[in-house]
Amino acid sequence: MTQAELARLVDVGRSLINQIESGQSKPSLLTAIKIAVVLNKPVEELFQIENNDWRLRRT
Repeated sequence: MTQAELARLVDVGRSLINQIESGQSKPSLLTAIKIAVVLNKPVEELFQIENNDWRLRRT
């Protein structure tokens, strides 16, 4: 799935998905849950906390 497709399904901008994926932005709880629902994955499988910094896991 492309960033643009994910952004459309989550109802956010593609640039936000890019920023979350690269660690430049932290997702809101609602956005994290929406991403998890769209990707059919548990939130904890998609996101990790490293040094108090949320990052999207790359699978």
